[in-house]
Amino acid sequence: RGADRQGARVNALKHALRPHSNASCSVHCVSTDELDELRADAAHQLHQRDMRVRAASVSPREPSREAETFVLQIGACDGELADPIVRYMHQYEWSGLLVEPLPDLFARLQHTYRHAKGRVRFANVAVTDAGQKCEMIRVPAGLVDSGTAPDWALGVSSFFDALDSAL
Repeated sequence: RGADRQGARVNALKHALRPHSNASCSVHCVSTDELDELRADAAHQLHQRDMRVRAASVSPREPSREAETFVLQIGACDGELADPIVRYMHQYEWSGLLVEPLPDLFARLQHTYRHAKGRVRFANVAVTDAGQKCEMIRVPAGLVDSGTAPDWALGVSSFFDALDSAL
């Protein structure tokens, strides 16, 4: 049963990853390049705001704490794979709390930010209702490592196993 279920998940993943050329999108979609430009512009604006606040600080020895951009990232994965903020976290030395529930990805996340000690904190937890214990469903790392699933699938996980109802 376990192997059958694993096979069903692989087939469902392959189906979900097929391009659908005739699919319509009811929301505004942007290209990856446009999205990267928007992120870069937003990061630059935050950095400029930080610099203005620091320049207006009362004492150059004690810069205002208001100047720091603080990031809260839920589902930080490994801090590299398709991460929209890692570049800015390093470039602008932002501080933040990075949350990743999966232990293997959490270890990679800590390694990615190993030079940001004191600026970045980590939480190896899932965000759920208070007191709730949940099982994470994920694309197995072995499928990504073997090339069966694309790299970005490593970061795909959920509390909801839609395949249970389909099997």
